Amino acid sequence: MSHKQTNNKFRSCARHELGSEIMKKYLFILFSFFTLSLLSCSGGEENEDEYENIVEDAALEKKFLGTSWKFVKQIIVRNGQKVDYNSAELNTIVTFTDEIYGTYNGATMTTAISVYLNNTKAGWWYFSNGQLRVQFNMGAHDNGFWSQVFCFFNYNKYLIEHSSSSIIYGDKEGNEWHFKSCSSPVLDNSESTSGSSYEKPDIDYYDYTAYPTKMKVVYKIHNRDKAKVTSAKIYYGTSSKPTKYVTATVSGVLITATITGLKKDTKYYVKCSAKGKGGTTTTGTTRLGTIN
Repeated sequence: MSHKQTNNKFRSCARHELGSEIMKKYLFILFSFFTLSLLSCSGGEENEDEYENIVEDAALEKKFLGTSWKFVKQIIVRNGQKVDYNSAELNTIVTFTDEIYGTYNGATMTTAISVYLNNTKAGWWYFSNGQLRVQFNMGAHDNGFWSQVFCFFNYNKYLIEHSSSSIIYGDKEGNEWHFKSCSSPVLDNSESTSGSSYEKPDIDYYDYTAYPTKMKVVYKIHNRDKAKVTSAKIYYGTSSKPTKYVTATVSGVLITATITGLKKDTKYYVKCSAKGKGGTTTTGTTRLGTIN
């Protein structure tokens, strides 16, 4: 074989190898782009699901807020049969308030709202993924029983029925805890001792204006004359349980605050706590965002 033929063969092989390398790089780029697209879509779906869960939890919290429930029946499964169990906790009244819990183990719980057992402030409550969670602070025995009923310790229990008159919790083994709607020894006493006809503020999210590093947020009071709102705070943060807050301005039926020092193009969760002569109301969270 001549020197010229050898060079031509070498060039042909080099072009072939170069073409193969270019093709490999091209395919790698296409594969990377496709993978990133799938990840982006998957992340978007997860964010959308998270947002839907937050909306559902806020709606459930609004239904339970200011309600009381008497523990009327406990059913346990024994030897494969459902039987009534005469629990020592029967006739206990559980009340879900919007009262800020206060101090726990030396820390101030600024966003936790209180739950009562009869006349005793017993802990705080919230909804997560459609289930009611309650943290009780009542000592070992009561803490264990009530926290297990409301899924704090045991996530195997579920809210299987909820209407305006009854609540039923159950688990996969068939055990059940039944509650009936009732008047509240906490709320009724607070109203009768106050000697007034004032109502708790009826407020909800109304509007907002987005900027790159700030947001103007507005809530509306639906019972201004009966609530007599005197002060309000708007909580904000990047998690679904915001803890930072700014003091809001109350003017007529509107509660307004401008939140500054935010990051560009970022989602935030906000909620409002308004105090009036009839008590305090805290809304559910709303998801908003800054612009780029």
